Amino acid sequence: MNPMLDMQKIEKRFGPVHALKGVDFQVFPHEIVGLVGENGAGKSTLMKVLLGIHEKDGGTILIDGKPIGFSGPKDANTHGICMVFQEQSLLANMAVYENMFLGFEHLFMKNGLISKKKMLAAAAEELSRIGLMIDPDAQISKLNFVQRQMIEVIRNIWKANKSGAASVVVALDEPTSALGEKDSNILFSQMEELRKMASIVFISHKLGEIARMCDRTYVLKDGENSGVFERRNVSEDVLRTQMVGGVIEGEYYLIDQQRRPGEKVVLEVKNLNRQGAFEDISFLVHEGEVFCISGAMGSGKEALCDVLYGLERYDSGSIILDGSAVYSKAPNEAVKQGIGFSPDDRKGKALIMGMSVADNIAIPLMKGVINPRKLAEVSRGMIDRLKIKTPSERTLIRNLSGGNQQKAIMARLMLTNAKLVILSHPTRGVDVGAKREIYALIREMARRGTAVILMGDSFEEDIGLSNNIMTMKDRRCTGILNADDRKPTLEEFVEYIV
Repeated sequence: MNPMLDMQKIEKRFGPVHALKGVDFQVFPHEIVGLVGENGAGKSTLMKVLLGIHEKDGGTILIDGKPIGFSGPKDANTHGICMVFQEQSLLANMAVYENMFLGFEHLFMKNGLISKKKMLAAAAEELSRIGLMIDPDAQISKLNFVQRQMIEVIRNIWKANKSGAASVVVALDEPTSALGEKDSNILFSQMEELRKMASIVFISHKLGEIARMCDRTYVLKDGENSGVFERRNVSEDVLRTQMVGGVIEGEYYLIDQQRRPGEKVVLEVKNLNRQGAFEDISFLVHEGEVFCISGAMGSGKEALCDVLYGLERYDSGSIILDGSAVYSKAPNEAVKQGIGFSPDDRKGKALIMGMSVADNIAIPLMKGVINPRKLAEVSRGMIDRLKIKTPSERTLIRNLSGGNQQKAIMARLMLTNAKLVILSHPTRGVDVGAKREIYALIREMARRGTAVILMGDSFEEDIGLSNNIMTMKDRRCTGILNADDRKPTLEEFVEYIV
């Protein structure tokens, strides 16, 4: 069987930077192909070359055996190639059916007028093909992330088919980065339906999902092919090794660096309640402890962390910091009392994207009379210490990779000497190498005596990093598991959260 998409020896340079060095990439009919690599490995550049966003400097692209090049994403879609990005491109104030057929309304004309009835019927038919039971007249803003994502995929497939494309390839860019376990599983079941209509390129930093879902997986490293693996030969460890170019030294979650917490209680939560969010939550966090709060999306864990930092109010119960001080009910007061927070949306809630790396790191020091030279010196020290990859400390933070942006947030937290740090999904959208560096920083915080509350990006991460894990389900605590003496197995752990 011949590939429907065949990219051969693709070259791309940006000035002195050799971004793609003879990369090969194939997609066969009705398969799910994984594409992984650290940030800067060439994944995005390869896809942008395919879509015609970047012009290749060498190599050949074949669609159904015929050489072709695209002038842009619209041209690529006409030939059956499309990509759904993390940010999504649906219009929130319009209905599902309007988004699906935007630009193709002329196909639904009747007596010189656009027939809403015909559009609704066509939308319902397309949605039902993958079992997506959504009202086509519903407003996009009312739908969840998975539903919006699938509508965008279906829209692209429909447009490609209407344009006469013989074969369709849909690339999904980090489709589960903002999803919990339940929603990810829903997406995966829909992907199995989608493959009946199209081939799928699955780009993700979540290597467990890649190993589970993909028929074949391509690994890129430094702009070159590092390996291609059939499903039967792939595992997270194999992919990690190929991505970093050798065996990862030491245990991935650095369990050998884990230390038992101190005796001092830093945070005490008693019978905490917030209506509709969580009920009767009690726990202790000790000095130098990594305390994970874990559960499926909607379990109440996100709302609980927001309350702990003062982003939301609670209805009853108590939050006590450092034995006697009552914990504040506003973020600015929380910071003054020694609380640090890294939110899951680092770009929207933690970083000032129009400011430099140095200024983002030094925010805690910007009080009273500011000494620019001192701020720059401290920031450069943290950049070196945390190995933040940036051309300069004056580079805008928006130009850094997700992993380096997160390390800048961690540097800021370390400058505050916080008693308690709350980390919400600190490795979301971060490649495998940067993840391990962030794990090392979490271990360092604990060694310094900082109490760390962590919501990990996977259950394996929760288990691997924690001293104790509080599990949540249906807005209640279902158990507190000790992960010091023996790490619970994933099977044991899942019993508490599903």
